[in-house]
Amino acid sequence: MTVVFGEEFIYVILGLQRANRLSLDSPFWLQCAESHLANYIWEKNDFPAGELLILSKLTNEDLRLAMRASGDEIFPNR
Repeated sequence: MTVVFGEEFIYVILGLQRANRLSLDSPFWLQCAESHLANYIWEKNDFPAGELLILSKLTNEDLRLAMRASGDEIFPNR
């Protein structure tokens, strides 16, 4: 099973996190891929066609995960 991040997805995440230095080797990418794959399997009750899931659109959860991974919580006391 392979999860691929589309160029726009990567560009937006890295652009949003530029000041916080979210790197390409951050645990964020694995956590994000696992989360999207789990959601896909849960919703479709099946694996993606060709065992390939391409992520092209950011979700609010992706943004929250990126903020946590970079240490920049939006609401740190919640």
